[in-house]
Amino acid sequence: HDPMTGKSLKPVAVALTAAASSLGRMIIRLAAEKKSNLVVLGIVRKAEQCDQLRSLGCEHCFTTTDPAFDDQFREAAAHLNCTLCYDCVGGSLPGRILRLMPPGSTVVVYGSLDPQPTLDGLSPMDLLIHGKRIEGFHLHMFLEAIGKKDTAKLMTTARDKWAGPLATSINKRLPMDQVSNALEEYRRNMSAGKVLLTGPAMPPEELRQPPSAEAPAAQSTAPTQAHTSQPALAMPAMTPPIHATVLGPEPPPAPMPPPQTLPRGSADPTLPAKPVSVEVNSTESLESHGVGSPA
Repeated sequence: HDPMTGKSLKPVAVALTAAASSLGRMIIRLAAEKKSNLVVLGIVRKAEQCDQLRSLGCEHCFTTTDPAFDDQFREAAAHLNCTLCYDCVGGSLPGRILRLMPPGSTVVVYGSLDPQPTLDGLSPMDLLIHGKRIEGFHLHMFLEAIGKKDTAKLMTTARDKWAGPLATSINKRLPMDQVSNALEEYRRNMSAGKVLLTGPAMPPEELRQPPSAEAPAAQSTAPTQAHTSQPALAMPAMTPPIHATVLGPEPPPAPMPPPQTLPRGSADPTLPAKPVSVEVNSTESLESHGVGSPA
């Protein structure tokens, strides 16, 4: 319904490749809501996947391995006026789908499971005469283009539906040491849901706290009896802080003072005074030198 007038809107049809994926199921559940005017044409690889999608409300489902796929999808797309397709497969499938859609249609590629050329089998006349287009979509670039304000609005809308139409199916949970098994499990049945890798259980609270001053450090690293199934988490030993003095390069020696030039005949004040020796030969000589006569 139109939110402004309340009148029923003409249904809008959209085609989805890999419709049995998590995102495909989300769109199908959104389209199945009462107020939605969206009709989904699901495209999958296996017939049993169509049975799963019909249980979610997808009335129009097609299998690419069916020999009658081209005729069936072309007829349904023309009848429902489906002029938009979202593709995450890549390879030759987007070109094949666009060739079967009505004039003016657009295929938006948002994934690349198959890195082979995309326009295989598409006639240039579809682009020139029938006005068909093929585009790319990258979520990060889209959010940057609309800005933070509109991004926040989208996140709020999505958060309100996380427990409903936008819920993600979880197939299995495996520990981190079984990465190879998790990848193999996901490859075998991608449509069954996500495979989550789980880490080890959190250690007991007492093991995550630093040892107190009253209790020895060894007690804080020992596992309790209630948690013997999990390996003990050894805490690093508490060591006192180390105080270090950082030595820089040795400073250069102080410059020597420049030599002093003394007047000729003057004594150097930094040198000790030399004793004056006077040779006395007679009384007259003593008196001549300022020395009193002997007693």
